[in-house]
Amino acid sequence: MQKQAFEFELTIRYINRYVKPGDKVHDIGGGPGRYSLYLAAKGCDVTLLDLSSANVEFAKRQAAMQGVSLETFVGDAREVDSIVSDQYDQILLMGPLYHLLQESDR
Repeated sequence: MQKQAFEFELTIRYINRYVKPGDKVHDIGGGPGRYSLYLAAKGCDVTLLDLSSANVEFAKRQAAMQGVSLETFVGDAREVDSIVSDQYDQILLMGPLYHLLQESDR
């Protein structure tokens, strides 16, 4: 648990260098929304995309409990080529592609 807390805090330090309140952020493969929820609470307009409907539902519940707004979608990170880069100020891709075993999928 300590390692995960350290990793989160360190990652947040780097994210805070670039992501500012009011930024429109797309968290691709964001899992249960740990970073998405943090950024929404910081005042960002956040969209979370994850392959797991369970993760997306969890993030929605957490957002409601925390009183933050979070747009969520179930989808595949490999199929986000339809995203126009100027729709978002920042895009997070915090590791979902390392789960892909075939190099051609990455």
